[in-house]
Formats: sequence, C-alpha cells, structure tokens
Amino acid sequence: MTYMVEHSSADTVHIQKLCREVYLWSNMSHDHILSFEGIITSDDFGPLPALVSSWMENGSLNDYLERSFSQLSNGRKSELVSVHRMATASDYA
Repeated sequence: MTYMVEHSSADTVHIQKLCREVYLWSNMSHDHILSFEGIITSDDFGPLPALVSSWMENGSLNDYLERSFSQLSNGRKSELVSVHRMATASDYA
C-alpha cells in the first residue's frame, strides 16, 4: 500500500506515526475491529487526515453505550469496554 501525503519536513514524525497506525490497522482482522477503508484529507475535517472505516448502523461505541446503557455512569461504561478489550486481547498475543 502506498500513501502520498504533502508535508513539510517538520511534519515527518507525525506522518511516520500516521503511517504506522494505517499499517497496523490495515493488517488487523478481528470481529471487533472495523476494517480500514482509507485516508481522507479535507478542510472539512481540519488540519489532520481522517482515517476511514466502514459506516456502523449504531454509530460509534460511545454513541451506542450512551443510547443503550444511559443508566450507567461514564466510568462504568469505560470499565465494560476495558474488560471486553482484555478478554479479546489474546487474539493478538
């Protein structure tokens, strides 16, 4: 995969980090990780490129938890996400 991004030399470190994230995400395959679709740069998104995934009917995880589990505190929602991440982490160990 090749990505062309216009940049100044001052942005090199940030671009390297972005490329690393793109590489890692594009090579992941898991039921709980959305597939990587691409990168878009636009003034509509601000100064940084946006990493694109497929559209999810229920929105982001935060949106889903807020809608479906509004009675839980934000701290409890974070705990649930952390427990789930730990439970599935062995898939990448």
